[in-house]
Amino acid sequence: MKGHQLEYCADRLLIVKVDVKNQEDIDATFKMAEGTFGRIDVVYNNADYSAVGEVEAMPMSDGHDMRYVSMAFQILFS
Repeated sequence: MKGHQLEYCADRLLIVKVDVKNQEDIDATFKMAEGTFGRIDVVYNNADYSAVGEVEAMPMSDGHDMRYVSMAFQILFS
């Protein structure tokens, strides 16, 4: 917004590194946020998973992980 500047102070912002494939990490992160702020208004998921190589040589688990990270977290917490 032109002319407006948003300021984020430590008491209003929580940035956390989470393994979104690990349900315990997800649960702990939400508990941390609720403990810090009392409630959760917005969740920003910046997770990504990529595998490099020939598709034929890629383990099926890599394909599952890519789909899970890209889609499941968004569906579960939307």
